Amino acid sequence: MKVCPGSAMNGENWDINKKTQDFYDPKTCAIRVKKNFEGKLANNLTIWVIVFIIVLILKTLFLVSKFFIFIK
Repeated sequence: MKVCPGSAMNGENWDINKKTQDFYDPKTCAIRVKKNFEGKLANNLTIWVIVFIIVLILKTLFLVSKFFIFIK
């Protein structure tokens, strides 16, 4: 097995960048940071979009309920 720079095998900078653990492909030593980062970013964006939509729905319901109370 190859020893990749910055990987867990040689312990180089391991305490500082634990986040890079899954960014290395152990067979080729290729760095897969970009793919993982884009995946994580997409997941975060999806979560934020869902949260945003929920907040919008709640705000709309709140405003509508206030409006109906005002009419009565």
